Amino acid sequence: MNKVLTGVVALALFAAGCGGSSDSEELAQVRAELDALKEQVATTTAAPTTTAAPTTTTATPTPTPAPTTVVPTTTLAPTSTTTQVPTATVPVPTAEYQSLCVTSVLPAIPVFEAPAGSTARRCATSAGNVVFDFTAYPGVLDSLYEGVVAAIFHSAELFPIPLDAFDGTAQVMVAVWHRSKTDYVKTVDHRCSYTAPDLEQCSRDLLGPMPFQGIGMAKVSNSPVVFEVVFPTEDDYIDTDVSHWLPSSHEWFHVYQLAYTVESPRTAVGPDAVPLHGPIWLHEGLADYVGALISDQAGQADFESTYYEWFDWTNVEYERSTGIAASEILPNCSTPASQVAAEESRNAWQCPAGRVAVMRLLDLAGDGQIERMKDYYEGLVELGWETSFVRSFGRTHDAFYLEFGDFLALPVEQQKSIIAQPVLETS
Repeated sequence: MNKVLTGVVALALFAAGCGGSSDSEELAQVRAELDALKEQVATTTAAPTTTAAPTTTTATPTPTPAPTTVVPTTTLAPTSTTTQVPTATVPVPTAEYQSLCVTSVLPAIPVFEAPAGSTARRCATSAGNVVFDFTAYPGVLDSLYEGVVAAIFHSAELFPIPLDAFDGTAQVMVAVWHRSKTDYVKTVDHRCSYTAPDLEQCSRDLLGPMPFQGIGMAKVSNSPVVFEVVFPTEDDYIDTDVSHWLPSSHEWFHVYQLAYTVESPRTAVGPDAVPLHGPIWLHEGLADYVGALISDQAGQADFESTYYEWFDWTNVEYERSTGIAASEILPNCSTPASQVAAEESRNAWQCPAGRVAVMRLLDLAGDGQIERMKDYYEGLVELGWETSFVRSFGRTHDAFYLEFGDFLALPVEQQKSIIAQPVLETS
């Protein structure tokens, strides 16, 4: 299992998709790292060895150390594609939330001690198969940290990973830092303790992107099952045009998606291969779809209004583009490498178009949208993504690429007529 390659491929997604930034310099760096790591990174990595006694209490504050010389010189806010701002805050139910975060000791799950002055909290989902370790590094405002904890944890409760997705308990590390006030070196030392403790280049690989890194996630390890979600902040959330619930629930759904393939015997090595979970446009599109559903359920965003804006944005970008056939939009965002290439060619809109494509795919497939999504992921290990796609959505991916091309030829108002919000059942 290749931890650093997994992480760097995810960093490409941070820059090109989840993070929303399209800066050419950072993308060039990511691409160079992808190429280099394909050849030089070791193929196995020892599992994390830290076994400090678990704790659910907040670390004792100490004076915040002065920032090191590794301080961001530029701040790149993620590109916003929606302007839906919540008018009310609906927190996680206090009693249940506090209970799950206080009682989740789980001594078998290692604890990785954060830098002095950090705020740390461990929470286990009610299903018991996922443990979150939330860390806010010095410099992060308490209110922002609490908002991230509430949004991600509540998303996991609203859309839980089934118990049979993998054996044992998954550990999700959530790292929240301030782009200009957090000590990057100490933060990276902590992150490397659970991402790749035995690889010398870990600090370099994680430190480089931090000044411009957006919100994102990565699978750190298959055995034990470990994920990381990164959530940089400033004195406010880095994208104030949208509720922080949208990226929080989006990243949680990425954990859900990848959880189904951690024990898969199938392989998809390298950024030029379609990942085990399917093409990038589907991966990101479904995460946006579910993120909008969860945010709406929590009272933090309106599902239909969000999708109206996404449809408008996709059509505007498509009309501006030249030399791209509508049927080629989705194939142009099928692998991590093609996602980076789309960004570098200034056609970054092709990957976010996946959220419009997902709405059309589910519309064509018929009723039971939520169950169809779940069925798709449940079939990945046994069937592979192509066959599972056909079983769940009733068509091949190649046939759908043509159907989506025909769909984009329709007037945008006619396209919007298919927007429908399914019921997100809660237990």
